[in-house]
Parts: sequence; C-alpha cells; structure tokens
Amino acid sequence: MAKSTRAASATPRRKSSAAVKLAEPFKPGDATSPGEVVTQVLEQLHDSVEQTMDPLGMAAPIAHAQIAWMTHPQELSRRMLRLSTDLWNLQWHTLNRLMGIPSEDPIKVNDEDVRFADPIWTESPSWDLLKEWYLAFTHHTQDMLYDTPGLATRERRKAAFWWRNWLNAMAPSNYLLTNPVAMRHAMETKGESLRKGFEIFLEDVKAGEIRMTNPDDFKVGSNLATTPGSVVMRNRLVEVIHYAPTQAKVHAQPVVIITPWINKFYVLDLNPKKSMVRYLLDQGL
Repeated sequence: MAKSTRAASATPRRKSSAAVKLAEPFKPGDATSPGEVVTQVLEQLHDSVEQTMDPLGMAAPIAHAQIAWMTHPQELSRRMLRLSTDLWNLQWHTLNRLMGIPSEDPIKVNDEDVRFADPIWTESPSWDLLKEWYLAFTHHTQDMLYDTPGLATRERRKAAFWWRNWLNAMAPSNYLLTNPVAMRHAMETKGESLRKGFEIFLEDVKAGEIRMTNPDDFKVGSNLATTPGSVVMRNRLVEVIHYAPTQAKVHAQPVVIITPWINKFYVLDLNPKKSMVRYLLDQGL
C-alpha cells in the first residue's frame, strides 16, 4: 500500500485533453472553415478582454450575438439589405427636408417614447434628421439582437437589454448641445435651468448615486406609508406590522404580506391613493 502511494505521488498527473486545448494558443489550422476561424478568434479575444474590462459581463451577450451573425452570412446579408433600403429612404427624406419639400418621417417614433414628443423634433429639419438617424440605428440594431440566429432566447434578451441601455444613454435628448428642448428652456429661464441642473449634478456626485427624486420630499408616516398600524414583533431579521382595520367587520383569517427583500415595506403603501394595504383593509381583510 505504501509503495503504490509513493508511485502515485511521484507520477505527475496528466491534463485532460479539454484542459490542454483551452490552454493552447489558437492555431488557424484547427478550424475547418473561415467561419470557424472568425468564431474562434473572436471568442479568444473576447475572453481575454472580458476578465479585465467587463467584470459584470455586459459585453459578453453582445459579443455572442455578433459572432452568431457573422456565422450566418445569408441572414446577415438580408438584414444589411433591409438597412440599406431604409437608409436610402432616409437620405431622400434628408434631401427633401433640406430643400423645404414636405416629407413624412420614414422612421416612426414609438408611442411610448416621450423623448421626441416636442414638436420641434419634427418641425425643424435639422433636429428631425438627427432624430431620424438615431432612430434608424436604434431600431435596426435592437431588432437584429432580438432576432439573432443560432443564439438562445435568454442570451438574445440579455444582449438586447444591455444594448438598449447603451442606446438610451447615447440618445440626443440626453445632451444639452443635441437637445433643442433643453436649449430653448435654458434661454427662456436665462440660464437658471442650467444652474439648477448643475447643482443637482453636484449633489448626486456628493451622494455617490444618481437620485431620481429628492429624498427630503418623502417622510414615512407623513406623506409616505400613512396607513395606521403598529409593530407587534421585531427581531434582527424582520418587523411584523399589524395594520388597524378600517371596517367594522373583518375576516377571521388574516392576510400576511411578505414584501421582496429588495424593497421597503411601504412599496405596498405609498399613499392613500396608491396603497395595496389600504385597499385590502377596506375589503375587510
């Protein structure tokens, strides 16, 4: 038993074939087609960059989608033809607007998109063109990510999610020099809107986060979580709140609500008009 143990410890363990293959540098001869060459090169480049520049993995789904499209050249050609057609129509629209000829926007704004709701985005030829080119790029790239061939649905959605957030950040409405509404408001307020915006920016920098509202505007028990109740049990993990009934008769079986741990308890009791707790109490629960 002792001899076999020494022999085993003295003999170096062999790496598995899979481990050796991953450790070896890429060799073009390993691939059997040009598509595989491109795929392997992009995958190795992506893996080396991802660990240092993208620890959250935001670029990984987008890179996978790009690789998938490059390995499906026929589908990619059809998409590029469709994009070329739309860009050609957009060029004609651009020429018509510059010459003062009425022209209907070839790229329509989604009804729920309020960024370009102001009429100036359509009435002014220059701002209309900026809006149209941005929408053309946005719509086509988003559709391509959702329709990526050979990629799992979950991966397509992740790619579209991260890409959509980047596109939203790059929208012309987010920057003063490319937002006619913001520039007009700055002129109307004689620069007061810019001063106030810069103050809010400094406050966000000081707080270390981008705040959507002023936290001083909301106080629990005053204009937030106003439904009467009391804490009947408390420990290191939870607090149990018993809300006062609003009806003379109530059900014998109580309703227990466990809110998601990422939210505060008042997510279901914002104010009297937006309170699930108040609604349940009014039903006698």
